[in-house]
Amino acid sequence: MKTMRSLSLLGSTAAHLVAMRVRLLAAEFHLERMRFLRCLFLSVLGGTLLGTALLAATALIVLSVSEENQIMVLGIIVLVLLGMAALCIGFTLHYLFGASTPFQASTDALKEDGKCLTSLLNK
Repeated sequence: MKTMRSLSLLGSTAAHLVAMRVRLLAAEFHLERMRFLRCLFLSVLGGTLLGTALLAATALIVLSVSEENQIMVLGIIVLVLLGMAALCIGFTLHYLFGASTPFQASTDALKEDGKCLTSLLNK
C-alpha cells in the first residue's frame, strides 16, 4: 500500500511539473516572438532612416567638394558606410544569438525537475 501511495504521489508531482513547464515554455515562446518582432521592427526602421540620412549626407559631401575629387570622396564614404553596416550586422547577430540562449529558463527548470524527481525516487 505504501508503494502505491508513493507512486501516486510521484505521478501527481510529475504531472504538476509537466503542466508548469508547459506554461513556462508557452510564456518563453511569447517572449522570444516579441523579442524577434522588436528586433525586426527596429532594424527596418533604423535601416530606413539611416539610409535616407546617409544618402542626403553623401550628396551634400560630394556636391560640396571640387569636381576632380568627387570620385575619391565618394569611394571613402562608401568604405565608411560598408564598415558601419558590418558593425550593425555584427551587433544584431550578437543580440539575436549571443546575448542569451533562447528558452534558457525552461531548460534550467527541466534540469531542476529531473533532480527533484530523482531525489524523490531515491527516498
